[in-house]
Amino acid sequence: MESIKRGATDSSSSSSSSSSSSVRTRQLRTTPMSWEEVTEILNAKNFGQLLRSEQQEVEYQAYRKRISRKWRSIADFMLVRVFGFSSAIDEYTGKHFVKKDDALSVNGEKIKVGTVRLLLNDFPYFFDEGISHWCLWKYGDYVTVDEIVEAKKTVQKKLREDNFEQSGSNFVDLIHW
Repeated sequence: MESIKRGATDSSSSSSSSSSSSVRTRQLRTTPMSWEEVTEILNAKNFGQLLRSEQQEVEYQAYRKRISRKWRSIADFMLVRVFGFSSAIDEYTGKHFVKKDDALSVNGEKIKVGTVRLLLNDFPYFFDEGISHWCLWKYGDYVTVDEIVEAKKTVQKKLREDNFEQSGSNFVDLIHW
């Protein structure tokens, strides 16, 4: 059974003319990836095989377009979304940007270099049920092995609290940016 297909998912031009419209083609999954397949892909460092379904990819690209229209950059958006930085609107472009001098955390304290956040991926790949994709974000520095170990413990605890059957014992680390 074929589990990968190609699909047009992102138009880089708003023109309706087919000759001036550029459409990017991406590989898409038609079946979810099993844990065994995910670990093979990651261990082989074949990251291009981590794919979304057609519906996931369409939703992801639409989300990115909304961010691009509203924000100066994806990086600015992520600093606000992940770390709670303050933002302002550029009076000339109308786009949001990070006010780095006024970056605040939830409790009102300045965000420090080295601050980490652990979040579920908003747009994970097309995985079998029960596989989750977590992202460990760190502001202004590289993630350490100790931080990865602590993140794993946090995920395991969360999965146990949620009564997840396998108690989060299987992990594959991937450092990627």
